[in-house]
Amino acid sequence: MIGGMSKDTLADWPSKSEVAERLGMHTKTLDRAINRGEIQQAYRRVAGRRPMPVLNPADVAKLEATTVQPQPFVMAHGSAEPGGTTALAAPRASAASLPALVDFLQAAARPVPQPLFLTLEAAAEYSGLPVATLKAFLHDGSLAAIKTGRGWRIRRRDLDLV
Repeated sequence: MIGGMSKDTLADWPSKSEVAERLGMHTKTLDRAINRGEIQQAYRRVAGRRPMPVLNPADVAKLEATTVQPQPFVMAHGSAEPGGTTALAAPRASAASLPALVDFLQAAARPVPQPLFLTLEAAAEYSGLPVATLKAFLHDGSLAAIKTGRGWRIRRRDLDLV
């Protein structure tokens, strides 16, 4: 007998890792439920190893009933895009939610503000020129820039002129 239970009873109890995988949650989440007293935990002896934590199947069933299971995306029939990818079906929107959706899409379409001054590395990426070439332009004066304590700051519009 282990804690009032026989070894045969514990053989039917799932391990903590099995329950976590089945419910799609982390073992730390199960530890919190055990600490709150929602799930009973016992230890099954395994020869040559440390005792394995196992959980009461009845308590696991209660937790499973209250756990929200992840829902898979539903693929739209015949919506394959060129290139081999498939588009996801959008949920139907009510008439009341359409203005909010339009506002969201318009906000997402606004251009992202670009910085006025770029570091030497960002300027090289923006212009497509090597860092060494930009440094040469800085030293011979053909590219205007501001010297900061640790590097250079180059105006974006000056890079457009190069």
